[in-house]
Amino acid sequence: MRYIVSCALENAVTEDNAFSIKAKIEVCGSNGSNSSKAEKILHKRGILVVYDFLANGGGVDASYFEWLRNLCQRYKYEAEIIHKKKFNISVMNPYIMPEFRKRIKDILMKNESAEVTDEWNSILRVIIFAAVNEDYRFAKENGISMKDAGFTNAQFRVLAAACAKMPPERKDVLWHQLPDKTINRLKAFMNHPEVKEIGCSGD
Repeated sequence: MRYIVSCALENAVTEDNAFSIKAKIEVCGSNGSNSSKAEKILHKRGILVVYDFLANGGGVDASYFEWLRNLCQRYKYEAEIIHKKKFNISVMNPYIMPEFRKRIKDILMKNESAEVTDEWNSILRVIIFAAVNEDYRFAKENGISMKDAGFTNAQFRVLAAACAKMPPERKDVLWHQLPDKTINRLKAFMNHPEVKEIGCSGD
């Protein structure tokens, strides 16, 4: 068996049965599919685990798209029906991830259809593939599990956002206290479009 998909039950894989898994890849379809001890065993055995937050990320992204659609319809209704003004899609700018802003705004200006669903799915694929690739590369480079890589990357994102909001002098103090390896990793996150939009880059 090349892969196994653990769904529905928490702690379906434990230290008692982790050695019995013959698959090369496990995809965690449920929350907390593996116990912490099982995750260590699977990693040592060379089994690639696509952890739960990552495996289920598509549903969260789809909910975000639905929220954008509902918010856009609300603003459009308020503009055209209540205030009798032409709706300006730019009102959505603060809520849309900058790297997809133009594409998403174009979609939001259309009525839902099979073609529009395909456009949403196209963006979703890009987001998911980018997340999987980012965690996979970081895990391979550092000899850690994809879950550890994902949680580490999440902390870097939080640190980058916090750093971007700091006054320059406070950021400089923090920056000089960090190890070189951390700084080099953090620079990539500081140059992310969302962080740059706050008014900060990693240069």
